[in-house]
Amino acid sequence: NLGSGAFQQVPLTGDLRFPNIVTFSAKCLATTQITSIDVTGAPVRSVDGFASCSSLTNFTPLLPPPVTYLGTMSGCKKLKQDLVFRGPTCTLAGGEHIRGAGFTSFDMSALKTVTMNGTLCFFDCGSMTNAVVAKGVTKLYGNSFMQSASNLRHLTFLGGPASGLNTTYVSPPASYNMLITIPRE
Repeated sequence: NLGSGAFQQVPLTGDLRFPNIVTFSAKCLATTQITSIDVTGAPVRSVDGFASCSSLTNFTPLLPPPVTYLGTMSGCKKLKQDLVFRGPTCTLAGGEHIRGAGFTSFDMSALKTVTMNGTLCFFDCGSMTNAVVAKGVTKLYGNSFMQSASNLRHLTFLGGPASGLNTTYVSPPASYNMLITIPRE
């Protein structure tokens, strides 16, 4: 396990490999200048602590099974990868845990159970082109997709907040084309 705040604000740079890690705790690598993380073959269960890792470009594999907790990866603008949850369960940290991240897509379709500790927020994820929100997601941060609108083309809700969806969740410019899919209850 990499403990809470273990290397926070330490001038750590380069590529890191963690072949046996289970937990990345809160702020464990926050604000470092690492460029790559490899957890291939590791039994990772908790991914947290990467806030403002502005040089991070690769996380392999990003959410390997059996990850059951996603914490903070906000501000990882250079991390141009698909964020795919492989399920079947996941707990999402509260607040703006992926705000400003460079994810190109977000897919929760494999999740059967989602526990929310707060709200789901995609604010300032300008690289995102596609998002699939799982049925268990019950709260979206107001203006959740604001500033993502420039590239977001498909937004699919598998259930959850659809009944409360309004223009504060998706606020693209008037001339913008986006397909929003909401299942009937």
